[in-house]
Amino acid sequence: MDARVNKSRFAYDESGLFVEATAFMMTGEHMKYLCGFLNSRLANWFILKTAPKSGMGVSLWKKVYVNNVPVARPNASLDREICRLVDQAIATPELEEKELTRIEMEIDELIYKSYGISDEEAQIIDKATED
Repeated sequence: MDARVNKSRFAYDESGLFVEATAFMMTGEHMKYLCGFLNSRLANWFILKTAPKSGMGVSLWKKVYVNNVPVARPNASLDREICRLVDQAIATPELEEKELTRIEMEIDELIYKSYGISDEEAQIIDKATED
């Protein structure tokens, strides 16, 4: 992940690839859920609000700041739904932008609901994290 971008770029891999020196790798339980969550607008908003900015004015997506993102352990239903959507996103490497956007929005809605984020709060987060 490039530490100079203002949007998360987490990826899920089961092929055994190695990462380059400027990238990070995570292992453990609920990795598809974690990938979906860390790419959500809520996680992006949290980093935008808490991580320091670089000299270029973008958030620093470094391990020390990503570790501070409060990720709730998912219940079985939420884990299953996020995993299903992540699977859809990675099943076809060249998804149409419209379809990928739909999947991302669905993940965002599930995350917002699980955190008790109101529609008004979601609109604020969405506006703050627009591309």
